[in-house]
Amino acid sequence: MRNIYLYIENQSSKKIKDSPFRIDTPNQQVSNISYLRIKEEIEKFGYNFDFLGRSKIEENDILIISNLQFFSRNIFLKILIHFKRKLLKMINNKDYIEVKIKNWKKMSVEGRLIPYLWESRAVQTENWNYKNHVFFKKILTWDTNYQDNIKYFPCYLQAGPLYLNEKEIDITPKPELRKIFLSAISHNKITFNDGELYLFRYELFNWLGINQSDDFELYGGGWNGDPEYVGENPYNIKNIILYKNFTKKYKKMNGIKYIYKGVVDNKNKILEKSKFSLCIENSGNSYGYLTEKFFDCLKAGSIPVYLGAPNIRDLVPENIFIDIRKFNYNFNSLYKYLREIDSKSMNIMQENGLNFLRNSSLIRNYLPENIAKQIISAIEN
Repeated sequence: MRNIYLYIENQSSKKIKDSPFRIDTPNQQVSNISYLRIKEEIEKFGYNFDFLGRSKIEENDILIISNLQFFSRNIFLKILIHFKRKLLKMINNKDYIEVKIKNWKKMSVEGRLIPYLWESRAVQTENWNYKNHVFFKKILTWDTNYQDNIKYFPCYLQAGPLYLNEKEIDITPKPELRKIFLSAISHNKITFNDGELYLFRYELFNWLGINQSDDFELYGGGWNGDPEYVGENPYNIKNIILYKNFTKKYKKMNGIKYIYKGVVDNKNKILEKSKFSLCIENSGNSYGYLTEKFFDCLKAGSIPVYLGAPNIRDLVPENIFIDIRKFNYNFNSLYKYLREIDSKSMNIMQENGLNFLRNSSLIRNYLPENIAKQIISAIEN
C-alpha cells in the first residue's frame, strides 16, 4: 500500500490518531475525526494517508506540502525560512521535524510531490507566484480560477476539513435565545500584501467599539499586545516601516479595548450565544477561498456576516449569510441593517444555513469523503 503524507510548516511527529485535535495545522481547532475519515476513504483506493511523522521520504511515497516557501526562487526568503526552521527545531525539539527533500524535482516530475496552495495571496504570496509552479506536474488548489483538472486540481482542505455532527446541528438555539448580538473570534494579526482584509477588520472592530460597544464582543489571542505580522518577508525594509507605522495607529484604536473579552478555549461556546458573527477572511481577492470560519458559524447556528471570496455566492446560497460588500464597506449601513432584521427573518436565515449543511450538494466539496476523492483524483489523473 502506497503512502500519501501531508506535510505542513511547523510539522510535528504526531500521527492522526495521536490526539483529538490537530494543533499544528493552519486551523487550530480541526478535529482529527475529519482527518480520520479522509484516511478511511483514501484506504478504499488502496493508499495509506497520514501526517508525515518522520523526516525521511521513502521511494514511491507521495508527499502533499502546504506551501511553496520550500521551493521559492527568492534567495533572501529561503535564508529566512532556513533560520525559522532552525528556531522551531530549538523551541519544539522533541516534536518538530524538518523534512529535507533531496530529490524533489524528480518527485515533482513523477507526480509524487504535490503542493496544496493552502493559504491565500494575502499571507503567502510565494504560493501564487507562477514561477514557483513550473516545477510541479500537479498542484492542489481551492482557487476556482486556476482549477483545470490537468495541472491544477480542486481541493478544499482549507475549510477544515469540515466535520458535521447532525445531533449538534439539531439542537442549535434559536437567535432570540442568544445573548450576544454580534461577535468576532479573531487573532491580532496584520500583513500588507495586496488583497488583505486585516486592515478592514481593525477599522470595523474599532468603529464597533466606539459606536456600538454594548452590541459587539471580540475574542481571540494577542489583542492586549502589538499585532503579529503574518506572511513572508517580515524583515523587508518596506514591511518594517509599514508595520512600525501601523503599530502606532493600532495603539490609538481605543474602541478595540472596549469590546475585547479575552481568549476562548472553544469558539463554539461564543458562536452558540451569538445571533450574528463577523466572518472576515484574510483575503478579499482569492476566488474560492472559503475557510472554516464560515462553516463554524453555520454549525453553531450563528448567522455569518461575511467578507472574503469575491465569488462567495457561487460557493454557498445567498440566503444563509450577510454579505458585507452589499453595504459598500460602510460600517453604519451594515450595523443599521443588522439591527433591522426581525426575529422571524433571523430564524429563517438560521434554518436556511442548517439545511444547507444537512442537504446541499454545494457542501460536499468540503466533506472528508470528497476531499479524499479530490486527493486521489490528482494523484491518479
